[in-house]
Amino acid sequence: MVDQKLRKVLAGQAHRIKPFLVIADAAVRESHLEAIRAQFTTHELIKVRILGESKETIDVAAREICETIGCDLIARTGHMAVFYLAKD
Repeated sequence: MVDQKLRKVLAGQAHRIKPFLVIADAAVRESHLEAIRAQFTTHELIKVRILGESKETIDVAAREICETIGCDLIARTGHMAVFYLAKD
């Protein structure tokens, strides 16, 4: 779990990151999860664009990624979601 101070720092760092993946229709597939896992092998902080019809569908997709991967959602603004997974 990320505390508020670290979340703020990471959100600031995320401004410089470009999204590496676009998820259409807020439908998270296994191939998306594999790409996210692969990205986390080299990066702790990633940005994903999640396209959906409503905020709720985007939030559901972001939560699904967090629960499946075990990462933290740092920020979600519009269609952009920032995820963090600390290296062990």
